[in-house]
Amino acid sequence: NDRVQTLRYDSPIFNGFQGRIAAAQGGDIDAAVLYSGKIDAFEVKGGLGYVAFNNGNQVAGAPAAVTNLTANVLEDQWAGSISVKHDQGIGATLAYGEQSIDKAANGVDDPSFIYFKVGYTWDAFEVAADYTEASDMNVGAADHDATAYGLAGQYNMGNGVSVAALYRNMDLDLTGTATDAINLYAVNLRVKF
Repeated sequence: NDRVQTLRYDSPIFNGFQGRIAAAQGGDIDAAVLYSGKIDAFEVKGGLGYVAFNNGNQVAGAPAAVTNLTANVLEDQWAGSISVKHDQGIGATLAYGEQSIDKAANGVDDPSFIYFKVGYTWDAFEVAADYTEASDMNVGAADHDATAYGLAGQYNMGNGVSVAALYRNMDLDLTGTATDAINLYAVNLRVKF
C-alpha cells in the first residue's frame, strides 16, 4: 500500500500528560492521550487512543467480493492501558480495547480484548503472570473467542547472563470446530555481550 498523507499534532508535555491528534487522507481521524510520571512511590504510564475510520475498512474475514454495503465494515476502535510499578518491585498492567463494526446481516458482535499482567522483582529474581482474553473476533459469519495465560520467572546471574523458564496456555473457542488447548513450556539461557 502507498502511504497516505497525514497531518499530526503532538501537544507539549504538561505534568506528564501529552495529547496527540491526526487526520489522514481519506478521512481517518485518530487521537490519543498519554501519561508518564511518578506519583509518590509509584511509576505510572498509560494511554488511551481512539481512531475513526472513514475509508470503508472491511473486517478481516469479510468476503472480498462483497461491497461495503453488505460486508462488515470497521467503523472505529479504541484501546487503553495503564502500567503501575512500585519502588518495592511489584508492578501491574491492565489494557482493554473494543472495535465497532457496521455489521452485515450475519449476526457478528463487536470484538474486544482485555489483558492483565502482574510481576515482581527482588534482588536478581523476576516473576510475572499474565492473562488475556479476546472476545467476538470476526471471521466470516462467525464470532470466535480466545484466551491465554502464562507464568514466567527469570534469574539474573550478572555480567549479562540470565536463566529463565515459562509456561503458557492458549485456548481458542472456534465456532463449529473442535480445538485443543496449546500448552507451551520453555527454558532459556541468555548471554548478552
